[in-house]
Amino acid sequence: MKKSVIVIVFVTIFVAAVLFARFTGLVVTSINTCTDTDAKDSSSKGQVNGIYYMFTKENYTLGDYCVDDTTLVEYYCVQDGMHFYKKSMEYKCELGCFDGTCRTGELVKTEARPAPLKKGWLDNLVNKVRNLLSY
Repeated sequence: MKKSVIVIVFVTIFVAAVLFARFTGLVVTSINTCTDTDAKDSSSKGQVNGIYYMFTKENYTLGDYCVDDTTLVEYYCVQDGMHFYKKSMEYKCELGCFDGTCRTGELVKTEARPAPLKKGWLDNLVNKVRNLLSY
């Protein structure tokens, strides 16, 4: 009697699990995947691609991007056992952020120079002085 009850419970749970997976699309043995095209390199624009299973299957592609002129959001992959997951982090780019990358190279300081004088500036100045003196 006890064996038959255990077998019936086991079969019922198995059938329920199969029906649940069939109608929800959730497959219990699914493995999350993730690949990173730039290997967490802030100086090159990359993206992460993969599949994430929770209650449904989610395909994703996320590219690195600049939040503002100095902040980069870098996507990357981490592994937890057999599963891979996407994560992101922010970089502060010393030389600025442009098109999903931190600018590289040496920081070059330039001195502020006055704007070049326009052609005919002396004639304009003389005319203004004449107008002031004629009052």
